[in-house]
Amino acid sequence: MNPERLRIQIAKLLDEYAGKAVIRIGLVLRIFRKGKRPEEIKKILFIKFWGVGSIILAEPALRYLQGRHPGVEIHFLTLRQNRELFSMIPLISKLHWLEIKQLPLIPFKSILLMRKLRNERYDLIFDGEFFVHYSAIIGRIARPAQLIGFGRPKGMKAHLLDVRVPFFEDIHTTQQYMNLVQENRISRKERTGDKPCLELADYTRPDFVFGDSRYIVLNINASPLATERRWPRERFLFLAESLLREFSLDLVLIGSKSEREYVEPLEKVLANPTRVHNLAGKLRLPDVAYLLKNAVVLISNDSGPVHLASALDTPVVAFYGPETPKRYGPLSSKRLVFYQGLWCSPCMSVENAKTVNCINNLACMKGIETDAVIRRVCGFLEKLFEIEEERSGQLVNGIKYDIGLDHVMSGRVRGAR
Repeated sequence: MNPERLRIQIAKLLDEYAGKAVIRIGLVLRIFRKGKRPEEIKKILFIKFWGVGSIILAEPALRYLQGRHPGVEIHFLTLRQNRELFSMIPLISKLHWLEIKQLPLIPFKSILLMRKLRNERYDLIFDGEFFVHYSAIIGRIARPAQLIGFGRPKGMKAHLLDVRVPFFEDIHTTQQYMNLVQENRISRKERTGDKPCLELADYTRPDFVFGDSRYIVLNINASPLATERRWPRERFLFLAESLLREFSLDLVLIGSKSEREYVEPLEKVLANPTRVHNLAGKLRLPDVAYLLKNAVVLISNDSGPVHLASALDTPVVAFYGPETPKRYGPLSSKRLVFYQGLWCSPCMSVENAKTVNCINNLACMKGIETDAVIRRVCGFLEKLFEIEEERSGQLVNGIKYDIGLDHVMSGRVRGAR
């Protein structure tokens, strides 16, 4: 098993059992002191440990807080591995992080972290983890004037919160976070202004090996949180071959260092060093962002790069199965989503700690047929090129959000497998 995935699973178990035990003991000993909302908001902490994509989806909520409380300091608490992302979110004035690579040291590091946070004297702490106990424990012991978070009505976490925000299963995660930070917390309405934005203004262009060629970015991975979200690698191969044959575009393969081994076979089979570039494991997160910002399109499984590309308004093609695009779909203005919506989907949710409980042999991913994908992706690209030709100072709107496999896009495919 991947060491990172093993750490994630252990962390989930610790949070579920040890987290609940700590809350019970704290309630009996009355060490958790609740507070009330202060009249003036000067300093806010937002907590979100897991998922680069989820942190990106929280950006509109952070922007709302900045506008709602002019001059406020917004701090963020996350995992150490997510630090690079915040170079693209300049409204965060201070970043705190936790290192989890050495699990036995987490209690000691947590104590140091809580002392540090308590000294900050936060007016508000927003717990952006949906049903994680650890984040609420950290937030409560930091002694803010008010702790606000998501919680089940009868869940242990709810005992620590000053304000419990309802979690809606049928809205996008960006709206969940907007509900968290707004005083009116019962909205199910999606708003077009709630789209994440990232800044690359001060970023120096990296020296990519493929020069100034136009390119497609291909992400065949999914994070260790749930590798079951991968569309089969051999089908990505057929798609990649068709794209190389049909379009004068390069292909750039991405992934983390731990994913490079999974990506390399695709590079070797394609065997086209002048047009296929494997950058998996070679890029920092800001490099990936720059790569996506200048790409023709990102084609990816449900994972962080989808939200990174969307925040940069790069066209996105994405595959969903265990999770639903209703909650985590791309927000790019030009997007194509493959999702079958089977009777068993989604089986991965915040209710089960983002764990895939498949009872249908991953039919949600395996059932997305290669020929249909090739046809619709080629049609999507042709439509993008038509829009470029029609552009006259403004981008022409014309690509619809497809959340199924029943929408046949325009375009043709020659020699599809």
